This record gives sequence, structure tokens and C-alpha cells, in this order.
Amino acid sequence: GAVFFIHRWFRYYKMYQDQYGKNRGSELFLSILSKDLKEIALKYPKINFYIFGQAPEPSEFLVNCSKALEKKNRIASFIGCKTAQNNISEETDLINKAFEKLSEEIHNIHYINRDDVLKKSPNSNYYMLVDKDNHALFYDKGHLTAKGAEYVFTELSQLNKHHE
Repeated sequence: GAVFFIHRWFRYYKMYQDQYGKNRGSELFLSILSKDLKEIALKYPKINFYIFGQAPEPSEFLVNCSKALEKKNRIASFIGCKTAQNNISEETDLINKAFEKLSEEIHNIHYINRDDVLKKSPNSNYYMLVDKDNHALFYDKGHLTAKGAEYVFTELSQLNKHHE
């Protein structure tokens, strides 16, 4: 079996920083989250736990442009909003590194960088906004469309087969 933890971790990270200060809040959030995930994984060693890092968040303009591209809008085609550059913040990098470290320590925890699922190519710093048929993958900056969810699910299914 498999359990997928997909969340906008950044929101909780910021809440801890606001309450406890930037450095202490960061340490506390990552410590508590790692401890809880580790306890769950150790309690259920036959289940694979997939933890997704912080997601890319395209701008509202790019999301709307990709939706227009799906409708075969000529201006959107001219602008070329099929991909977006992923600018990783310091906070996002810390969250993702904590998950990656946890996956190295516990055999049934698997870290998935969401960028890897949506990347244009393996070493690219760009992620896709539309699929090969120009269907928009993002509904807004924090949510996938039905086609986006289908695309990500297909990719994730392949990952789970690899770990079974």
C-alpha cells in the first residue's frame, strides 16, 4: 500500500515563523513534522509513504495564459506560456531538504520533489503549465486542474510501482 502526503507545507512553516520567530519557528516546524512522519512510517513499515515537497506556484498571469492556450488563443500561443521558471525560496529549500533527509533515514519514506513530476525535462529549471495536448495543468497558483491531477497521478503511479 501507499500513502501520499501532498500539502502546501509553506503555509504552516510561515505560521511557526510568525509565532516563534524566523529561526526558531523554522527549526520547530521541521522538527515536529519530521518526528511525526517518522513515527507513522515506523509504525507501518509495510506501507510506502510518499512525501511531496513544496509545490511550484505559477503566477496568476501564467495560469490564465495557459488556460487561454488550452482554448487555442493566438496571443497565448504567441507568448508561449507552456512552462514557467521555478524560483525556489530559502524556506522552500529548507522544507524540501528536510523531507529528502527523512527519506534517506527511513526505508519506507520516499521524498518526491513536485518539480520532478512537472519538470519539462529532468535537468530543467522549468516546469510545465500545460500537457502535450495544451490542456492547462493549473487551475490557480495552488491547485491543479482535472487534467493536471490526471497527469500527476499517472506520473505518481509509475513511482509507486517502482517501490512495490
